[in-house]
Amino acid sequence: MASQRLTSELLVQATSGGCGWLAEQAAQGRLLADYVSLRRLAWAHIFGIISGETSEDWVKALEVGRKRYNGLLEDYRRESNVKALDPNVCNPLARNSDNPFNKMQANDELLKEIWKDVERTFPEVEMLSSVDSRKMLQRLLFHWCRATNPAKAACDSYRQGMNELAAVMLAACKWGEYAEGSWETPEALGLRLCGRQHTEADAFTLFSRLMDMGLRPMFMPTSSSATSPIGGARNSNSVIGELPRSRLGGGSGRDLPPSSAILARCMFIFDTVVKRSDLALHKHLLKLEIEPQVFLLRWLRLLFCREFSLEDTLLLWDGFFADAYKPPSAAPSWTYPEPAKGGGEMAWREAAEASAKMPLVDYVAAAFLRGMRGDLLGLDQTDCLRRLLSARPPACGVGALLDSARRLRDCAASMSLASPAVGADAGPLGGSNMAANFGSSLDPFSSRPGQGPLGGPPGSRPLPVADVGAAGGAGNFNAPPRGQHLLSAAALGAQGLFSAAVQKISEQLPPMEPTLSSGSVLGSTDELRRRLVQAEQERDTIKRKANEFVTAKRAEWASQVNELKAQLAQRDQQLAERDARIAELEAHLRQASEALRSTADVSSVSPAPALVAQAAVDLSNGLLSDSAEDEETPV
Repeated sequence: MASQRLTSELLVQATSGGCGWLAEQAAQGRLLADYVSLRRLAWAHIFGIISGETSEDWVKALEVGRKRYNGLLEDYRRESNVKALDPNVCNPLARNSDNPFNKMQANDELLKEIWKDVERTFPEVEMLSSVDSRKMLQRLLFHWCRATNPAKAACDSYRQGMNELAAVMLAACKWGEYAEGSWETPEALGLRLCGRQHTEADAFTLFSRLMDMGLRPMFMPTSSSATSPIGGARNSNSVIGELPRSRLGGGSGRDLPPSSAILARCMFIFDTVVKRSDLALHKHLLKLEIEPQVFLLRWLRLLFCREFSLEDTLLLWDGFFADAYKPPSAAPSWTYPEPAKGGGEMAWREAAEASAKMPLVDYVAAAFLRGMRGDLLGLDQTDCLRRLLSARPPACGVGALLDSARRLRDCAASMSLASPAVGADAGPLGGSNMAANFGSSLDPFSSRPGQGPLGGPPGSRPLPVADVGAAGGAGNFNAPPRGQHLLSAAALGAQGLFSAAVQKISEQLPPMEPTLSSGSVLGSTDELRRRLVQAEQERDTIKRKANEFVTAKRAEWASQVNELKAQLAQRDQQLAERDARIAELEAHLRQASEALRSTADVSSVSPAPALVAQAAVDLSNGLLSDSAEDEETPV
């Protein structure tokens, strides 16, 4: 994302539009491009930090949080000033409980614990990876832990993941810094509202409000009342609970109460929202003994900031916060259960409060999980875990994911009119698991930009629920009665989305009975045929080019082989000629030797020595000429 700054023109537009206009921009996902710098003010209004319609009211409201943060900074400086303290009290050897040295040592441990995560937070974002930004992030986390979440041990006060939440808040504040001009005085409205000198304090205030919106209990390993079934304290070191629940104690361990709010919330999302919206996926994960907290814990604690890029995370959080600021008119029918006495009351209550403060998060988690159902249903336990722990952002975008979650929640609210079902498929809190295939009406992952449902052309309607086969594929489309569509939808649920109401199903059905000649079926079939023909053409083109390449290379290699064979034949001929010359010279030499031996008088004058000398010279010249030819002839 390009670095954006708050300009005077945008500031005038924001102040004239008021707080309601800022919240509307966030709710509609419009804080993009130049409007990115308005997110700092929009979130401050949604969190209740600023109110009123005038800019001066906003400045006064922001000053409250800034004074609080500056007070925390001053208190820390005063505590760290060793020279101003009594040396008889503040020293490593003093054993009194209020020794300031012990507090200073705890502060140092907390700073070191925070820095371990801060130095690796969003390394790909240049703005957050600078030394100044990391120091700023460390300070605001440190002072939040000291002021809001104090503990004896640093690992209990600060927990991994808080750094990423605070970093997103810091990024929103940095992108919202006012781009002051050289002519402006420190009293200018832009500098008082969003000046660079207030970025750290404003990020601290936003982070504090975020943690108050149900996220603080998500980082607590146990609730205050969590006890084990045998009366002892539950294991506080296990952040995600005992795994797997189905193997505990040799029995069904799923009946054990949750030991923390995060576990209770994971159980509610998986055993209620996911089960009622996609029973097939719920049964599949249950069969593989994949516990929901394994993948939901990170999604809920970090609000999906590891699954999405920073830019998409900001847009996703816009939807979360704006939805919390303006809740839906109808309350969802899926609520938390009433825990039995001694069954984790505190954990269930904290989880329910967290869900109520940001209700859309639970349904986004269910929609995000359902977007992977096509992969998960065909994988074993190991591959399912790998897919869940490396979840990728949906190709449809953040906006479609938020819309799917809202429709899922609206569907849950409408089910409050239906009578509860009793049976094996009933939800854990009562209510019906009636499922029907709504095509892409509740599922943004079934279509892509430029395509209709099921990959058909834009504008095509989803296939109606018909006689669905046992494997979930399309069965007989021979125009069954209209009522049979409702029965099939309620009984089978091909895609796993439950029925909101009979009227909703009727709206999805075409006025004519579905046949093979219907426009939607033919449109989808024609599209598939067109893609198949295109794929076959591409395959033939690739095969033709490959054959041409192989043919050309074979011809080139054959030419090179023939040339080498010709050179070898020429070389063999030269060697034969040399061997013949050597044999001829050797014959001359033997004749000269025989003539020399046949001479009776060694001292007499004889032509034999002359013949021997001449033969030796001829032999030497022949060998030399052959050697020269060998050097000139290439192999």
